[in-house]
Parts: sequence; C-alpha cells; structure tokens
Amino acid sequence: MDTNNKYVSIIIPVYNRQSVIEECIDSVLAQSYKSFEIIIIDDGSTDNTVEICRQAAAKDNRIKILFGAHGGVSSARNKGLDAAKGDYIFFLDSDDIIHPMLLEMLVCGLEENNASITGTKSLNCPQQYWFKTRNKFLNDATAAEITYHEHNDALRCFFYAQSPFNVMSGTMMRRDLIGDTRYKTDLFIGEDFYFIYENLAKGANATFLKQQWCLNRIHDNNISFQYDFDAFWSRFRRRELVWKNEELLERSEYANLQKSDAFGCFIRCFQRQTPHSADVKRMRKTLKEYKKTVYPVLSRRDKGLYLLALYCPGMLSLYFKTINLLKKLKKGVKGK
Repeated sequence: MDTNNKYVSIIIPVYNRQSVIEECIDSVLAQSYKSFEIIIIDDGSTDNTVEICRQAAAKDNRIKILFGAHGGVSSARNKGLDAAKGDYIFFLDSDDIIHPMLLEMLVCGLEENNASITGTKSLNCPQQYWFKTRNKFLNDATAAEITYHEHNDALRCFFYAQSPFNVMSGTMMRRDLIGDTRYKTDLFIGEDFYFIYENLAKGANATFLKQQWCLNRIHDNNISFQYDFDAFWSRFRRRELVWKNEELLERSEYANLQKSDAFGCFIRCFQRQTPHSADVKRMRKTLKEYKKTVYPVLSRRDKGLYLLALYCPGMLSLYFKTINLLKKLKKGVKGK
C-alpha cells in the first residue's frame, strides 16, 4: 500500500541535550518513510543544543526549529502541535532513537485499518549499555507485527498497561483526532499519559506495533526519576483528572484503577524519601485530604499501608525496608 502521500509531522521537544540530539535526528532521517517534517522545539537550552540542531537543519530542509523560553515539555509540544502540517503527528523525545522502519509501519497500520492512534513500546536502555544495544536495535530485521483494536478494547488495554502508547515517545495520532486538544502545562510528569487518554477517549480505534522500535535512553536526567512532592503531585493529579472523567462517563472500573494507582504513586515516592521529610509530610497531607475518595477502593493490604502512611510513617518505612531486605536475602539464596 502506497502511503507516502501521507505527511507526518515529527515533534521533538529538546532542552540541553547537546550530547544526544544529533543521534535522535539521524534516526529520523534514516527512516524508510520519507514524507515528513521534523519540528524541533528548543525549550530555552543553555548548552550547544541549538547549534547542533541548526547544523542539521542546514543539511535537510525538512527540519524546522522553533524557539521559546524554558517552559517545560508540555509547553514545547504544544508549540509543535500549533506548527504541525502533517496528516499524522508523531512524538519523539530528544534522547531516544527509532528503528528505520518505524514510521512506515505505523502509517501503514493506521491507513490499512482506518485507525486513529498507534504506537510502539519503548525499549529502555541504561546509558552504560547504549552503544551495544543501539547497534542490535537498529539492525533488527524481524517482520513488523501490527494488531487492530477497536475503541473499547484499546481503552481497556490502555488502562491495564497492555497498549504500546502509555508514554509519548513512539506514539502517532491522526491530526484530525487531536484537533484543538493540547497538553496540560501544569503537569510535568504524567502529561503524556493524560494527553493520550484525552485523545483515545474521543472514541479512537487503535493499532499496536508488537516490536519495541523506540529505544529509550535511561540516564540520571530523566525527569521521571524525580520523587519530591511536586513530582508526586503531578503524578497524583494526572490520575485524579482521569478518574473524575471516567466517573462522569460511568466507567467505575477505570476510575477505581486510577484511584488505586494514585496511592501507588505515593508509595513509590515515599520509599525514596525519609519518613518525616517536608516532602513526605505534604504527601501525607494529600492522602488525608483524599481519604474518602481513595481509601474505599484499595485492597485490604493497601488500606493497612494507607493508615500507616497517615498515622505511623516510621513504621511504614520500616515495613518497606524489611520487605526489601527479605528480597535481597531471597535473591542471594537463589544465586548460590
């Protein structure tokens, strides 16, 4: 099927990524699918990122660079959406690379199935293994496997983390599906999930690419590794926005999943803090404010942890230390 008449806008927000942005751009330029524009949105970089992008743009007129003050990834992506001219919008993070066949397979999957959203799962790779993994990744010659999912099934897969597009990088959508929808700029973690949710909830059908054809670089500057109160609240607030909308749509199963996962956000952040830190105190205050909403949907175990979080954070910390110690001892016994 000839799909090269379909134009793809590739949106890449970038902030201080001078060591990786060229590799990201090169992976796009190496695509088998050639009908695209690359929209790089510089979010106020202070290193050599802009110069590297300008050098790339001088060699290929499909590359466009937009500039703005540092406002975060949501603001940058919104600028890209406003400038995009493609039939399809593809999102890529500046520290990731994509397989040479990815765009072609995603466009074909959407066109052949008359679907509106698609994506590939990201293959996470720590920086220390990047170069070895990259070569194997780029030379992957397995045949692409694409499955079609009507809206209700796509939505269920999304909520149960069985879809490939729970993160933004590697996700493609029809431009007419997105319309005027834009990223929430008050979220800096979870903004990608919520944007995908908003568009999927419009009734979109989807295709899933089985292969992991987006290579995600894991490093210390990944924003998803922040666990202070602001990071917790962005995670928690995203889930609140989703559960409230799902309650309006009378889909209590998905609403309750989000409420339960909101408490999971607290647990993940709590374990990376000291139990009586200022950040944890603010997190516990949030739990107290939402107790009537979140507590009733939790499992018996999580209800117990919830109460420990509210009234005995020191004991909750000791509980997790004990669990982690037992896991290490069990792993050590298996190693012998």
